[in-house]
Amino acid sequence: PTMRRLFWRSLAIPLLVLSSLRAHEPHQSADPTQAFGAVMPRISADGQWVAFSYQGAIWKMPSAGGPMYRLSRAAGFDVEPTWSSDGKQIAYAYTPPLPAVRGPGGMLPLPVTGIYVMREDGSGAQVQIAHDTPGVGHETPMWAPDAKSFYVTYTELVVESNIVRDQIVE
Repeated sequence: PTMRRLFWRSLAIPLLVLSSLRAHEPHQSADPTQAFGAVMPRISADGQWVAFSYQGAIWKMPSAGGPMYRLSRAAGFDVEPTWSSDGKQIAYAYTPPLPAVRGPGGMLPLPVTGIYVMREDGSGAQVQIAHDTPGVGHETPMWAPDAKSFYVTYTELVVESNIVRDQIVE
């Protein structure tokens, strides 16, 4: 009986751990561009919070551990969160969902990425750098020390004959 109990306990513990890792709001998507697992963690200036991208949205949780809170809610792909130095805002890169319809010549539409800023509680999301040119991305935001402006990486895909040939990064 002791071996049998040990066997069942050894199975139960990993299952409990796995079930506790589920986020408060499971996100199901057929979009293969959605990220799986928490990526790009950033610690707030006061060290109390961690913001990260999880399943295509921006989340935060206490740095000491605890529940995850979903901050961004738009359809699409939100990544690269970064805290303002005063901890009141989070900037992030946002790529809207790609249209399901192919463009001229059967070419898939190129992604576009812009920069958004929201309050640390997820409210008030506003576009700061619009995403309006296919194949162009404004990514990797980094706040300036004044918490009023930030720096970004500019990326442009070079397309020739419907093939991405190169990428320009500035």
